[in-house]
Amino acid sequence: MPLSASVLIDGPRHLEFSYAIPDDVAPQVAVGSRVRVPLQNRSALGTILAIGEETEIDPASLKPLTALLDDQPVLTPTLVELARWIASYYGAALESVIRSVLPEAVRSNSHSFKKQKAAQLTTPCPLDPPQIESLQKRAPRQAEVLAYLQTQPDNNPTLLTTINNEIPGASAAVKALEKKGVLTVTEQIATRDPHAAETFLPSDPLSLNPQQAEALDAIAR
Repeated sequence: MPLSASVLIDGPRHLEFSYAIPDDVAPQVAVGSRVRVPLQNRSALGTILAIGEETEIDPASLKPLTALLDDQPVLTPTLVELARWIASYYGAALESVIRSVLPEAVRSNSHSFKKQKAAQLTTPCPLDPPQIESLQKRAPRQAEVLAYLQTQPDNNPTLLTTINNEIPGASAAVKALEKKGVLTVTEQIATRDPHAAETFLPSDPLSLNPQQAEALDAIAR
């Protein structure tokens, strides 16, 4: 059966409608995804709250999602369930709870994840030895980029910023190699670790004072 998505429309009122999920975006659509949908004679933004096989409504009667705004969901299923619980427990509108969970920057139409370009060899060995030798003579910078990419484990994509840091002025060489079909350049979502430059040291076990030891002993019995 075709998949459908229950979408909560952004706005002051609780408007939740079912939409068909187009096949071309089905693998990326998930609970918590932000989408654009048709609504009467206009388009609207919304958040997917549930996904399932449509059984009561003819799938052909459902309007399809217009667009998937981001490659990854902005809410986890756990957060969606938490929002539902808050709305039920406090008698609040679910849309207002979702609005409080999503920052304004995420709810805006202009929001998107920051992306970076990365290069990856089309195959682990795209050129044979004579071709590599010829490249080293005619375009040594391209040969240097090729050799560097061949050192990447499992031929994983490498950010262009990383390549340029290792090989200054490599941008032109990457473009030339892309035209030759030696490598491909794709976009990847840039992830940020705020603690990447920090080192965390394990703390020493703490000693209990007599009162704490006595309380722990009473609890453990």
